[in-house]
Amino acid sequence: MTSGELVFSLCDYSKEFIRNYKSKKLEQKVIDAIVVDYVNYFAASHCCMDLAMYTKDLRDGKKMSKEGTVLQKHNIMLPKDEYTNFGIIESVNRNRHMNDCGGKAEADNEEAVRLVETFITGYMDA
Repeated sequence: MTSGELVFSLCDYSKEFIRNYKSKKLEQKVIDAIVVDYVNYFAASHCCMDLAMYTKDLRDGKKMSKEGTVLQKHNIMLPKDEYTNFGIIESVNRNRHMNDCGGKAEADNEEAVRLVETFITGYMDA
């Protein structure tokens, strides 16, 4: 799997993930913003791609990965420690132009970390 295929398959998975992930502590727009922020972070820091994904892209219905691509997910790692230690909500608020939170996202970092962990686990299991 190329780095581009990996990133695009993450984008496709994120669209499914946000429809199914529910949290009593996080508003939907914050969930969307965290997922987009993580995917953009991963693409930039690990695949040298400026993805420029926005939360509105989560609901456009377009697939980014090519149909028939064989994903060998067991050979990849989606690091979270450096991202989650950096401060997820702070990152979401810094990147307010890419989401609908307007720089005012509020959430417990523990809950945001749990969302990222659930996203990564779900992607690897899909």
